[in-house]
Amino acid sequence: GDHRDLHSFPTRRSSDLEVREDPLFGNTQTKSPDEKAIRILAQPEDVIADYGTRIPLEIQAEGNGLHYQWYYRDSGASDWEPVQGRTESFYYIYLGKIWDGRSVMCRVGDAAGQYVDSQPAKVTVLPTISSLSAYPTLEIGEQYTLSISAQGKDLSYQWYYKMYGDTEWTLWEGKTHADEPIVMQEDYDGRYINCVVTAGNGNS
Repeated sequence: GDHRDLHSFPTRRSSDLEVREDPLFGNTQTKSPDEKAIRILAQPEDVIADYGTRIPLEIQAEGNGLHYQWYYRDSGASDWEPVQGRTESFYYIYLGKIWDGRSVMCRVGDAAGQYVDSQPAKVTVLPTISSLSAYPTLEIGEQYTLSISAQGKDLSYQWYYKMYGDTEWTLWEGKTHADEPIVMQEDYDGRYINCVVTAGNGNS
């Protein structure tokens, strides 16, 4: 598989044993050269899901006395950080803003001190809309605020409208906020209203 080391560590040979000093899993370990190697059977998969979703991350591997440590790396960062307490072959993440754009990987170690790193999986959080104001019946000149509530990271808004029978939505110039006050005009009568919410990752 594709192995990527998070840390470098010295390796030296002593008679027929290979001695590894592994800074991640602690004490220096020895292993016979013909000991069974760790093999990853299933890599963690990329995640694309809505904000607020609970998503499982999982790795499958075979070897002797396996143990696990999950890591994450924020978008634009160079260093991997351990996910504290996540030392099983799977765990659940709750997709909040901080997870958008992160990469996740798992290091698998065995009783002999060997380890391999999984391929990284990327997390993409999609914005979700929790409420959209109804468009009521208004008198000409009456004021009203269009309102939408959404969750996600670095959100932007664009309101659209169309008339009955139209097949395409028309961009409503200047309406780019979650809350947009309007004053009822005659040409607004019969309009359908929609708002497109886009996250900083480009998903909407």
